[in-house]
Amino acid sequence: PLFWHDSWGREKQKFEKKAQNRVLLLLGLLKKYKSSIVSNNILFNQSVDIREIKTYSMGTERDINDYWSWIKMDFDKKESGDFCTDIQKGNIQRIPTKTLG
Repeated sequence: PLFWHDSWGREKQKFEKKAQNRVLLLLGLLKKYKSSIVSNNILFNQSVDIREIKTYSMGTERDINDYWSWIKMDFDKKESGDFCTDIQKGNIQRIPTKTLG
């Protein structure tokens, strides 16, 4: 059989969804967009790939919510701040880290 005729496509979709949910979890957005998964342990374990999640995390120096605030993310409008002028002028300030401040 040809690869586009086999059942891998359906199986692949399961892995893609689990990977997408993992990214949402790492970005702190899983609860916001898929709260039913977060509130059910069985569904969470079936729906999110958490293998080696601590090894491949976002790190511990900055909180992800600080990042969302820093870029002025408005999730309802799906917009973030306009930083083009600040970038061009070199006026972007870094987000302090937990250890260096």
